[in-house]
Amino acid sequence: MIKNIFFVLVFLFFKSIYAAPAQVLTETAVYKTNNFDSDIIIYLPANKKVQASKKIYKGKSFGSFRKIKVHKNKYGFVSDVDIKLLTFLKIQKKRLKKRLKQLKTEQLYRQYLYLNTYVGLGLSFNRFTEKNVDKQKKSAPLTAISFQLMGPWIFPTKIPLNISFSYAKMPSYYKKISNTKYASGYVLFGDISYPMILSSFNSLLVYYSAGVSFRFIKGQRGVKGSSGTTDSIKNISKYYFGGLLGIGSLFEFSQNMAVKIDASYNYNGGVFFEGLQTTLLFKY
Repeated sequence: MIKNIFFVLVFLFFKSIYAAPAQVLTETAVYKTNNFDSDIIIYLPANKKVQASKKIYKGKSFGSFRKIKVHKNKYGFVSDVDIKLLTFLKIQKKRLKKRLKQLKTEQLYRQYLYLNTYVGLGLSFNRFTEKNVDKQKKSAPLTAISFQLMGPWIFPTKIPLNISFSYAKMPSYYKKISNTKYASGYVLFGDISYPMILSSFNSLLVYYSAGVSFRFIKGQRGVKGSSGTTDSIKNISKYYFGGLLGIGSLFEFSQNMAVKIDASYNYNGGVFFEGLQTTLLFKY
């Protein structure tokens, strides 16, 4: 039993060395010998699967051949240009798939510099407007420090997103409306947006974006007491949620660095917010 298994394994081993599955590329004749002048045994149609020799036989007059199995115990010769080993075709197919994937990736990278992942710091200049501050509409400029994350690393779908968090001092109008001239606090604001390509040139990307945003105001302001009473402190804590529309550009000026400029308009319930932001980005 073991002896029989051994001989079967030896047979299969030598068969794999000398023969392999093959495919006929175009309708072709099977010759009795490796000679185009010899008798034709049969014609094989295109795409026919056969067993063929790995060895190439030189033709007696010209050309070259592979030996194939026609029937159970019958063999013939086929021109090697009309037949290809499937192992070769598989390798070619694998190489083609790899190249197509590479080309697709290169195309995406050309279309979206956002397929790179960046982290960066920036400075933004904003106009902050609240519709209801002591029943008045108030507006003031804000200069903010920003931290940004960009890239397709958030969701399994690899959607490129821009995430921004910023910090600024409380708007100056809170001090103006305080009859004690005291106001202290800060504003936190952030957004998540999806960039959509308008145009791209090598290392330059121009896009517009849409997303969601929030604004949080935290602080205190003085309230002057009435006659005979002391001044008091009023706490301020406000949240605003809404959306944004923006337009911007990203320029990759080195292999690992880029600069980004964004102009955006935000509406967060009772807050209007226009901003211009410049960010220095580092690829990681």
